[in-house]
Amino acid sequence: MENSLKILIAGSAGFIGKSLVRRFLKNNFRVDALARNPDSLNDIDNANFKTEYGDVCDSASLDKLEGKWDVCINAAGMMGKFGVTRDQLRAVNVDGPQNLYRYCLERGVKHFVHLSTVGVAGPSDEKFRDEGFSCNPSNDYEISKCDGEKAVLEMHRPDECQVSVVRVGFTYGPSDLHKLSLFRAINSGKFFLIGKGSAQLQPIYIDDLTEGFVKLIERRPEGPAVFNMCGGEAVSWKEFTSTLAEIIGKKLPAVHIPLSIAKTAATVFEGAGKFFGFNPILTHSRISLTTQSYTYNIDRAREAFGFNPETGFREGLQKTVNWYSSRDLI
Repeated sequence: MENSLKILIAGSAGFIGKSLVRRFLKNNFRVDALARNPDSLNDIDNANFKTEYGDVCDSASLDKLEGKWDVCINAAGMMGKFGVTRDQLRAVNVDGPQNLYRYCLERGVKHFVHLSTVGVAGPSDEKFRDEGFSCNPSNDYEISKCDGEKAVLEMHRPDECQVSVVRVGFTYGPSDLHKLSLFRAINSGKFFLIGKGSAQLQPIYIDDLTEGFVKLIERRPEGPAVFNMCGGEAVSWKEFTSTLAEIIGKKLPAVHIPLSIAKTAATVFEGAGKFFGFNPILTHSRISLTTQSYTYNIDRAREAFGFNPETGFREGLQKTVNWYSSRDLI
């Protein structure tokens, strides 16, 4: 049975974007994938799917697109990796969403969904911050994502194209190559907790996230609105990584690295990385991620469109390890 929804997804070659493509096709939505490298989606074969070349940073490439869509999802974004400049981050994370929303207004798209990050609210100090909490980004990446969602919300035209901003939490699952390094480090015994490991995260399994997006676009809550999408439970980094090690069949090193030593080492590694041109194994942003709590309230999404993450972190980690292992990645 064909579903009438037609969806355009920007950033469809990334982990979340491609997962959304596959999930939407299961619902028989008609999906057009916008990507700078359309060949990266050649493994998807479905009569309701086609790829388009396009770059959210290049308005001219958007103007060449042909089609009409009910929903546009902006999953395009640049991560805050070592060596990435502020200008590069702003081009993709601030200018890109504005270009895409303008295009949607011109094409009569009714619902624009922009992916942001819970990091724009800053560390939560183990409190479950809701969407009304003032943004407090702590690094260049989070600042660019904060400015990007603000820009789109300011452009919002409710009578023409509703805007939903989704602040995504720590997402993991099969086919995620970005977090593969964490799994490999634990498998090889090279992962060490920094500090006590008591900082909390709120991991969300990829299938729970994509199911949330299905509910969001089907119900289309009135906008503009911002929604947190995180897992249903918070867990400490010590418990999360210890559980992962147990599933892999390993044990975490008993020794933890003191925070002060880790920060000094990160300064040295970052300086050497800039001078010699390599990616340091330890950075200040990685230290912040694992030593500060990032936990957020998801009640607004539950009430607005029935968001309900059901996968426990142990179950999700097991499925992810199985996927990596089946492909000899760990």
